[in-house]
This record gives sequence, structure tokens and C-alpha cells, in this order.
Amino acid sequence: MRNIVFTLWVGVLGVVAVNAQASVIDSLHYKYVDDTYYEDQFYAGMVYNVLYNGPENLSQNNFSNGFLVGFIKDMPINKQRNKAIGLGVGYNNMSFYFNMRAAKSNGIITYDYIDSNTSYKRSKIETHAIEIPLEYRWRTSTATSTKFWRVYTGVRVSYAFSRISKYISETEKDVFENTDIKPLQCSGYISIGYNTWNLYGSFAFTKLFEDGAKIESTGEPLDMSYLSAGLMFYIL
Repeated sequence: MRNIVFTLWVGVLGVVAVNAQASVIDSLHYKYVDDTYYEDQFYAGMVYNVLYNGPENLSQNNFSNGFLVGFIKDMPINKQRNKAIGLGVGYNNMSFYFNMRAAKSNGIITYDYIDSNTSYKRSKIETHAIEIPLEYRWRTSTATSTKFWRVYTGVRVSYAFSRISKYISETEKDVFENTDIKPLQCSGYISIGYNTWNLYGSFAFTKLFEDGAKIESTGEPLDMSYLSAGLMFYIL
């Protein structure tokens, strides 16, 4: 009987010891994740820009592309660290090709449609901007897993330090700084994906042009804004 009791006592101690060891390991692991796990990331994106709310006869041509690159600091907001706020800084370059020409004479900028019989290579506006993204981040990641699902959504404020209008034909090249383009832009965006590859979409809240810009021949205001869709890549 004494041997049976001793054996049971040793067994209970063994179970307690194993459970205690597991608890310690879990505690240490949890503390490690809680203290050191951040998803600080570099990002790079390629998008296609689509104008909306523009003049009736304004149409896009060629490939109105955009490029974004930057860094986002991750700030977890829960113990599991799968939810966070991200704040970053970056650069973007946006181009818009269309059948409208901007011209500048004596400091005055005018706009009009390009005649369908006119042969030209391209007519576009292009911006280079510094951007600040602020986003809410949800992911299925852990401190040891680099492949996970993510949904990031937020707002992006950008300031264009360069705003260019460009018209090029066989016989003419007209390039100038276009101050009618709004320097301060704000857009909402969402990025959804797995691992490195993510679908990206954004919606500009602000108009592309300052108030007063219009098509000379029709008087139509240039009240358009734009949507962007493409791919976003995140690198740890």
C-alpha cells in the first residue's frame, strides 16, 4: 500500500512539474512576443489611376500609372499583437494621361481638349509627392511567422513638391510647373493580401485641380478626382 501511495505521489508531482514547466515556457514565449514583436515594414506599390467626376468628353489614354515607396512603423494595440496602428513616411509619383492639353502663357494656365485629328505622342500631368500614411492593421502573424494574411486600411496625406504638365508631339514639347494642381492630397486606402503580395485600392477625397480650373471651350470645371488600384508589397 505504501508503495502504491508513493508511486501515485511521484506521478502527481511529475504531472505538476510538467504543467509548471509548460506554463513557464508559455509565459516566457508570450512575454517575448509581447515585448519585441513589431511589423515595421518597407512598402512599395504599383497602381493604375482612374479619373472620375471629370468633364464629359475627357478621356484617359496610355497607362496612367503610379508608384509608391516608403516605411511604416508598427505600433501594436493588443496583447496578441495582431492588431496595430501604423504610421509612416514615403514618396509617390502619379501620372495621368488624357486628351486634354494644358498651356501656359504670361503666367496664365489654360486647358482644352485636343482635337481628334491632331497627332501627338502624349499629354499628361505628373506629380512627385512626400506622403504620410496612417493605418489600422490586422494580421494573422506571429513573432516566428513571416507568411500571414493581412488587412491594412487607413488614410494617406501627401504633399506634391513637383506638379508638372507635359505635352509632346512630333514638332513640339511643352513642359511646365502647373500650380493649378492641388499640392495637398488626401485619400483613403485598403490593402488586403497574403505574405508579400497584396491587392491595393485607394480613393482620393480631394480634387486634383484647384477651384477655378476649367475647359476653355466649354467652361466645364476640372472637378475630377481619382481612384487607384494595383499591387502593394511589404518587406520586413
